[in-house]
Amino acid sequence: MIKNGVKDMREAEQLIQATNVFVATPDILNACDPAVVDKICASCDILFVDEAHHITASTWKAVKDRFVKNSDPVVQFTATPFRNDGGNLEGKIAFNYPLRKAQENGYFKPIRFFPIENHIMSEGDTAIAEKALEVLRQDISEGLDHVMMARVQDVKRADIVADIYRSIQSDWEPLVIHSKMSKKARQDALASLRSGGSRICICVKMLGEGFDFPNLKVAAIHDVHKSLAITLQFVG
Repeated sequence: MIKNGVKDMREAEQLIQATNVFVATPDILNACDPAVVDKICASCDILFVDEAHHITASTWKAVKDRFVKNSDPVVQFTATPFRNDGGNLEGKIAFNYPLRKAQENGYFKPIRFFPIENHIMSEGDTAIAEKALEVLRQDISEGLDHVMMARVQDVKRADIVADIYRSIQSDWEPLVIHSKMSKKARQDALASLRSGGSRICICVKMLGEGFDFPNLKVAAIHDVHKSLAITLQFVG
C-alpha cells in the first residue's frame, strides 16, 4: 500500500522488487515524482480501478493513460457507470450485476421511513432527533447493537444539531465528524463509534464513499440532499 508520494527512484525500485500488488489512490500516485510513477506503472501488467465512475477526473485519467499507452489491460469497477455530465467511462462491459439479481440474492433489506413534518427548523431538528432516538432505543432494547448518524449540511449546523442530541441523550456521547477536524480527531471519533463509546454521530454531508460500518443503521436527515439520487446513495 502506497500511502505517501514516492520521490526517490531507488525507493521505487525497492518497492517493485519486493511487491506483487500495489494499492494506491490517484492523488497519492500524482504526488509521486512523475518518473517514479512511470517506473511503477511500467512494472505492472494490469490496472484495476475501483469507483471507476471517477475515471474522467484529471488525476484518475492521468494514471489510466499510462496503462492505455502501453496497451496494458485496464479493468474498471463501478456501481454507477452512467455519469450526469455524460462523461464516457470507455471500454466494454465484461460483467453486469443487475439490481434484479441483487434483490433475488437478498442483498436489499426493507427500509423503515419515518417522515417528520415541521416548517420551523429549530423545532424540526428536535422532532427529528427525538424520533431517531426513539427508533434507536427500540433497536437496542431488542438486542441490536446499532448506532445512528445525523446528517447535516455544514459545520455550523453540526454544532447546533449536536447540542440538541446532547440535551436529549447525553449518555450516548453524541459526537461530530467533519473534514475540517484534524485527522487524529476524526480517527478518535470513529474509534469511539466502533467501540460503542458513542452511539450518535453528527456528520457533515457524508462519511465518504466506501465507508464501512455495519452497525450504522439509523439515519436522521436534518438537512436533505439536493437530489433524490444522492439521498438514496446516502441511505444505501
